[in-house]
Amino acid sequence: MLLHLGGDSGVPLGRIVAVLSLENISEDTEAFIAAARRDGTVVEVCPPPHKSCIIAADGRGRTVYLSPISAGTLGVRAAAGVPGEM
Repeated sequence: MLLHLGGDSGVPLGRIVAVLSLENISEDTEAFIAAARRDGTVVEVCPPPHKSCIIAADGRGRTVYLSPISAGTLGVRAAAGVPGEM
């Protein structure tokens, strides 16, 4: 199942490592996103402002998605897509 991140973007639930809120962002999260930008692994789902950061991984590495959808809403969507979890 895909988790819709906004716009035309979605990520398979099994690839998602973390969903982080960008409200009250920490220095560590800012540094992580800056490093991902330098690596060329950031996908901006839409223009800023972004409300969440989704970290996805597969055998080739990681991708960081910046989404206009809140981390809470993404969490609800993900839980609805995983049988037995809520």
